[in-house]
Amino acid sequence: MTMNAPDPRTPLPPATVDVVLCRGCCCGSPAKHPDVDHEAQLSQLAAAADDLAHVRLRTTDCLGPCERANVVVIRSHARQSDGRRTRPLWLGNLTTTEDTAALCDWLRQPAAEDGPASLPARLKALRIPAPGPDVPLPRPR
Repeated sequence: MTMNAPDPRTPLPPATVDVVLCRGCCCGSPAKHPDVDHEAQLSQLAAAADDLAHVRLRTTDCLGPCERANVVVIRSHARQSDGRRTRPLWLGNLTTTEDTAALCDWLRQPAAEDGPASLPARLKALRIPAPGPDVPLPRPR
């Protein structure tokens, strides 16, 4: 399955969570992880996003931490109690069907008042630091 970029003239549906899946130089490539079905991973996440009105799946070019491919960033549009946006959640080494299923299951859980549901242990183990405070996320395609 190949996801095409949305028509820029078509407004995006409202979402409270953006799932940004890296498909740059190392993520989504059999060159780095030949044993991973990258298209199935994308399909699995796309199916979950299609079922959830609050989730929008986007793909993007390289997010930076290539040594931790496959990388995904979850951005919540929720606000903390002080009005600040919640910090993006970075996950790396997302290479198994079980890890992708855990991410899909977590996205299906009801969100907390100030952001996404509590992260399960399987996903906590995949959490990685953002590349740096001055590194902006690339525009999703």
